[in-house]
Amino acid sequence: MERRAWPRSITLPLILIVLGIAFLVSNLGNWNIWDFLIRMWPVWLIAVGLDILIGRQSRIGAIIVAAVTLAILGGGVWYYAVNTPMAGALSSEQVNQPLNAARRADIEINSSIGELQVHESADANLLVSGTVYRLTGETIDKEAANSGDTAIYRLRSRMLATIPSIGPTQRGKWDLGLNPGVPMSLKLGTGVGQSNIDLSRLQVTDLELNTGVGQTTVVMPRQGVIRAKINTGIGQAEIIIPAGMAASIRAHTGIGAFRVNGDYTHMGNSSYVSPNYATAANRLDLEVSGGIGEVHVRTGN
Repeated sequence: MERRAWPRSITLPLILIVLGIAFLVSNLGNWNIWDFLIRMWPVWLIAVGLDILIGRQSRIGAIIVAAVTLAILGGGVWYYAVNTPMAGALSSEQVNQPLNAARRADIEINSSIGELQVHESADANLLVSGTVYRLTGETIDKEAANSGDTAIYRLRSRMLATIPSIGPTQRGKWDLGLNPGVPMSLKLGTGVGQSNIDLSRLQVTDLELNTGVGQTTVVMPRQGVIRAKINTGIGQAEIIIPAGMAASIRAHTGIGAFRVNGDYTHMGNSSYVSPNYATAANRLDLEVSGGIGEVHVRTGN
């Protein structure tokens, strides 16, 4: 019996199938297919590159390429569709957590879909303050406690499992200020959307940042001895280290680019260090784990 040869590439048929489905959805609804295709062009490059690298070697390689491509496309479709809910679907909720007598803080913030902004607070009596614009089907869980002189605060999003609408939308937004007068351990999760995190005037001693899908900009503190771990998901991440803050940077890259600009010595294996790191009063120990996309570390003002 003659055996059928395994096709040498499945990338083109897979792309054609995805394009056909996308055009069908566009014809049935009001999805701007051209905007979507333009935004998703890096996915096609990833798919072709993976196919050349492993997809043409075996059936297993082709299956891996198809699975990775569909996973990235799925994340892109989800981000494009639910980046913001339907107009008029948002409701606001105020966040006003008193500082009380706390001398330190342990804060965790996990957003879901939309824009996340974190910066210093103008109210010295509040640990966390700001406004959260909740999406349809979203609830905000708040937890506050004290352990000795440390204030413990958790702010998390919880979403119902719903199918997002595709059409005219507006952005959800979390706009939160943190007290600059207390040292804090900070854990952030950005979810899906654009994030602007300005820690330059905050006393962050330990930072864990987990990004989801979208673009993230984080400005590190200007002073202190800081340990930071940043895990990037899908999209772009820009990490700005203020001038005068010495840094030791270690990176574990994923699929994408990792760049470092500034006065750093390349130590090999994606490791960089400031010339005066060992003796600097203000120094940052930064570990970056890259996902799919671009990570750029640079020196700021």
